[in-house]
Amino acid sequence: MSVLSSLSIAIVSFLCGLLASDFLGFGHSDGVTKIQNNTEVVLSNVKAEIDSCGQNTTVEAKDLRPGATVEFRYLICGEGGLILSASLAAGPALGCMTYVESGYRAIATVTNHQIACE
Repeated sequence: MSVLSSLSIAIVSFLCGLLASDFLGFGHSDGVTKIQNNTEVVLSNVKAEIDSCGQNTTVEAKDLRPGATVEFRYLICGEGGLILSASLAAGPALGCMTYVESGYRAIATVTNHQIACE
């Protein structure tokens, strides 16, 4: 195998690794949670409470329509906890809790009876 072929393979391998790490969140200090409304009603309030870096951070969105998705981005240093909650317009507040760490990427789905944290 020639030097040029070896160099080409090394460059392609590096670029594939770089793209994979970006997609999976490795090396990032932020967290991203996408919340999808799989109910047939508007969610009056969707909230994420993050406990990390010795701080509590809250991000929220109002009036999330059926089928719509909201994306929350937040700072994580090391590890922490995430509490998601959603309020149905004519029903109870739903919630779930999960562990988070730097580079965390997740999708949560809201149904009429629960929030599925993944």
